[in-house]
Formats: sequence, structure tokens, C-alpha cells
Amino acid sequence: MPPKKKGGKKKGGKEKGAKKEPPPPNKIEEEPLSELSKEFYLIQIRDLEERVARYQLKCDHLQTTNETLQKKLTQQLEDQEHIIALLNKKIQEQTEQFAELDDQLVALRHEKETERERLMSEISAIREEAQDRLDQLTAENTVLHATLDSLEEFKVNKEKLESELKSKQERIEELKKEFDEKIYSLEKQAVLDKDRLRKEMVSKVNSVASEFRKVSDLQMADTTKRTIQENMSIGRQLHRMSDKTTELMKENERLKEREKELCRRMEIMEATERDVTRKNITNQRFLEILREKIQEQEAVLSEHSDCHDEILALKNELEQAQFTTVTLTQQAEAYKSSMKGLDAELKEVHKAHEKTKDEVKSLKALLQSATFTLKSTLMASPEDETNRDPLVVTLLDLLKAAPNGRTGSKNQIGGITSYKPGDLGLVPGHLPPLQCQPKR
Repeated sequence: MPPKKKGGKKKGGKEKGAKKEPPPPNKIEEEPLSELSKEFYLIQIRDLEERVARYQLKCDHLQTTNETLQKKLTQQLEDQEHIIALLNKKIQEQTEQFAELDDQLVALRHEKETERERLMSEISAIREEAQDRLDQLTAENTVLHATLDSLEEFKVNKEKLESELKSKQERIEELKKEFDEKIYSLEKQAVLDKDRLRKEMVSKVNSVASEFRKVSDLQMADTTKRTIQENMSIGRQLHRMSDKTTELMKENERLKEREKELCRRMEIMEATERDVTRKNITNQRFLEILREKIQEQEAVLSEHSDCHDEILALKNELEQAQFTTVTLTQQAEAYKSSMKGLDAELKEVHKAHEKTKDEVKSLKALLQSATFTLKSTLMASPEDETNRDPLVVTLLDLLKAAPNGRTGSKNQIGGITSYKPGDLGLVPGHLPPLQCQPKR
């Protein structure tokens, strides 16, 4: 501070008057300054020049930052437009794909329902037909089992009858052999007896004829009577043998008829067995056909189950695509919010830039005013030294009127700190940070 002079009250009054109405620079009374005042004003001028340089550097830095942010914003806008266009294209493709998948899904569902109803009706008809056929075959099988049991019984009876027939035939053969032997023996015996009788008769006739002459008629009558009786006995014996032969022949005929009846029944049973076997083969073929149809229906149902699995897979893909679309939409919203934040930050930078420009302009005006005042003072004659106090007051008012830093701003860019070097108590605090060392 310059040294105080006498007449302080008067100077105080003048200072109050100067504060109320500061005189214009061209009307200030010029008076010579002391070396200390000149040095003080030179220091103030250098500080103001340094401040102007710092503000200019800050302005250039903000201009560069503004250009960088503008380029970044332009790039972000281009990227955003490209991303939005790409997302819109993807969303449109996904929407078209979803619509196509929905149409395919609806068509597949309709086709599946139609095919399912048709197959269910066919399966119901086949089941009913198979059940009816199964009941019929069960009834026929029961009848055939009964017939088979009767056939088994008949087979047993047949074997028994065949054994009996065989034994009877053997017996008949034996009886026939015995009969033939007996007939042969009887015929032989009859021939022998006949020959013997003939011989005996001849001998007896000869004896009788020989004795006929010797004996009487009574003796001839007794011999004839005895011969007749013997002939009658032989005739009765031959008659009995003939009856027995006739009876044996009738028994043989009866056994032959029984054998023919058994053969006829055997042929009937064999034909019945062949019919039953043929029916069983037909039933087995029908059951095989039914089994093949059931397997075909099961294969069709398996194919429809696979179609259902494919539909579920398509539905899962559709849900995944919808989730992807939602995610892309959220990313687009995040990009939009990020762009809004960048826009807000750019607006803040623009505001800071404009404010810095205003401060630089005001500092330049203040510096020009102070320079003009100092030049006027320095160019004044030494006789006007008494008028220096109002000039000092005017300079102090001009320096106090300089804009302060942005102490009240909440969003300080670059972490603004207070200026320490060259702080003589007159330079406002909270100035922007130095970007480079100012020239001294």
C-alpha cells in the first residue's frame, strides 16, 4: 500500500465520493506517482496480464475441449444413429421372423390338432374293431379250445379204438387162422372120415354083402339102421360146424363195419382239425396285422411328439429372440441416456466457455481501463501528486470490480483451485488452474 498522507478525513470523504461516482478516466486529475506506487501498479498490471493469460489459456483449453466433445458428440450421434438403424433392422428382422414363426407355430398347432383328432378317431375305430375282433377271436378260441379238447379226447379214444381195433384185427386174424385151420382140419377130417366112411362103407358093404348071404334079413336090417344113425350123427356135427363158421363170418363182417365207421370218424376229425388249424393261422395273421397297425400308429404318435418338441424349441428360440430384442432395446435406451448425459455435459461446457469468454472480456476491459489510468497518471506532471489518492481509490475500485472465480458453482470443470503465486490480497481467489507457466 502507498504511504498515507495528511488530510485523511478529507481523503476519506473524497473516497466516499469517488465510490459513489467514480470519475471517468479522462477526467481524473493527473498527478505524479511515487516509485512504490508505480511498482505496486506494475505488479497489479502483471498480475492482471497473467490472469488474462491464464483465462486465455483456459479459454483455449475449453475451446479444444469443446471441439473434442463436439467431435465425440458427433461420433456418438453417428454411432447412435448407426446402432439405432442396426437395432431397428434387427428388430424388424426379428419381428418378421417372429411373425413367420408365429404363423408356422399356428399352422403346426392347427395341423397337429387336426392330425391328432384324425389319429385319435382312427385309433378309437381300430381299438373298437380290434376289441370286437378280439372278443370274437376269444369266443372262437374258446370254442376251438373246447373242440381241441374234444379232439384230444377223440384222439385218445381213437388211439384206444385203434389199439382195440388192432387187437381185434389180430384176434380176427388169429380166429381166421384158427378158423381156416379148423376148416382145413375139419375138411381134411371130413374127407378122411368120408374116405374112411366110404372105405368102411365099402368094407361094411362088402362085409354085409358077404355076410348077406350068410345071415338073415334081420341081421341086415340092424346093420343098415346103425349106419343110418352114424350118418345122421355126422350130419349134425357138420351142421354145427357150419353154423359156427357162419357166426364167425358174421362177427368178421361186423368188425369190418366198425373199422369203416372208425375210419370215417377219423377222417371227419382230421378235417375238423385242419379247419381249426387254418382258423388259428388266419387269426394269428390278423393279430400280426393289428400289431403292425398299432406299431405304425405309435410311430405316427412318436413323429407328432417330435413335432411338438420342435414347436417347443421354436417357442424357446422365439422367447430368446424376444429377450434379445428387449436387451437391445435396453441398450439403445442406455445409449440414449448416455447421449443425454453427454449433451448435458456439453451444455455445461458451453456455459463455462461462454462464462469464461465474458470474464476474459470484462478483464480485458478492466485491464484497458487500468492501463489507460496508469498511463495517464505516469504521463502527468509531478505537481499533480495531491490527486494520486483519488486515482488509487479508482484503481482499487476497478480491481475490486473484477469478476471473481466460480466459487458458487457445484460442477467445477477440471477441479479449479485457488491461485497462490502472486496473491497480494487484491487478486480475486478461486481462479482457474494454470495450464502453463506464464511469461514474466
